[in-house]
Amino acid sequence: MHRSLIEWTDYSGGEANFVRRGKRPGDCEISAGCKNCYVERCWRRNPSVWPRETTCYPEKLASLSRWKPTPRGNPYRRGTGSKPMVFVCDTGDLFHDAVPDAFIVQALSAMAGRPDVDWQILTKRAARMVPLVNDWLADRRMAYAPTCIWFGTTVEWQRQDWRVERLLSLRSFRRWLSVEPMIGALDLVKPLGLWVGDLAWVVVGGESGSEARPMHPDWARQVRDLCQVREVPFFFKQWGEWAPWDGNLSDPFIVAAVHTDGSYQRIGDGIDESPSCTMARVGRKRAGRVLDGREWNEFPEEDPDA
Repeated sequence: MHRSLIEWTDYSGGEANFVRRGKRPGDCEISAGCKNCYVERCWRRNPSVWPRETTCYPEKLASLSRWKPTPRGNPYRRGTGSKPMVFVCDTGDLFHDAVPDAFIVQALSAMAGRPDVDWQILTKRAARMVPLVNDWLADRRMAYAPTCIWFGTTVEWQRQDWRVERLLSLRSFRRWLSVEPMIGALDLVKPLGLWVGDLAWVVVGGESGSEARPMHPDWARQVRDLCQVREVPFFFKQWGEWAPWDGNLSDPFIVAAVHTDGSYQRIGDGIDESPSCTMARVGRKRAGRVLDGREWNEFPEEDPDA
């Protein structure tokens, strides 16, 4: 396992990838946010090491109990002295239909046995995750999941807000949302009502890759503002390939008119688009991760009893 380049975690890859998606077309894609999956770009660079279909790796899971973090002087994302965070299955989905229930239970038990680490799980399959985890807790006679396991679901836009509703029925104090890639507006009040505070964390990010779609700044602001009001930690991961354009760039970047409904088109000479926002495709690195003048690097507080 290596120190992760993902801004909201400390470690990923290696032993943590005990489930990997396959390279067969349609193996993992289930919603609009999957259209430009970064994992597909990974396996295209080195297809020989990837399975054809979603596959479990018991030997990697078994090694988690022996894994020791190696910070080597580099502070963790939450600062020196904090517990390490590990993003599991970053190239797969633990709750994919191809993963047996028994294997998922083994994974949950392995993570529960390592309270010295905060384990971050992210799935698009909340409909499978929630009842399975609740049954696992009932079998262990536990009212709530261990706080060292963070259960998250991906919500790309309003059409996936049902995943949020499902997530709220999972018995955990560490439920979180990844709104990435954000491809449309998301009003969390609709699925959550007054229960936004029942979330432990919300991460927002734009899309990367050659076919990336721009993220309207107002979409990110709407989620951030609600998190601030309800005192939910908010993390802005990235703009992605597109960033707000103020007209000062001298380079010949593609500039697009982006509307709040998610539609966008390239701006050409003599065209008066009257967009609600103008974005420039400048690349992920140059676009950065500053929203309204600052980086948003908020995390859930560590559990002092863990």
